[in-house]
Amino acid sequence: MKLKYFSTGLGLGTLLGTGISFLKDQKTGKPIRTEVKDFVIEDLKDGLNIQKNIQNIKATLSTLKTTDLPAAKKDLASINRSIKVFEMTAKPKVQVLKENIEKLNKEVK
Repeated sequence: MKLKYFSTGLGLGTLLGTGISFLKDQKTGKPIRTEVKDFVIEDLKDGLNIQKNIQNIKATLSTLKTTDLPAAKKDLASINRSIKVFEMTAKPKVQVLKENIEKLNKEVK
């Protein structure tokens, strides 16, 4: 829908620009027709390139939504599980280390 408005605006801008250039330009005949033709062709090419880029972006977003995002969520869940397992296994070991440090401190005193 937005692309339709963009294309309409691009076409109107091209027509207005062409009309204004006819009014201001001192050239007539074949040179001005060639310039207008080249200008319109370049604008059409730009419009087509923009349309292709928009389609590529939509395809990339679709891939991100359907493939990459679910995979990233799965990986994140796996990382969170690994962190919890590490915390549970490390906690008793840290406690033993604290106790041993306290014993050493008492013996030093």
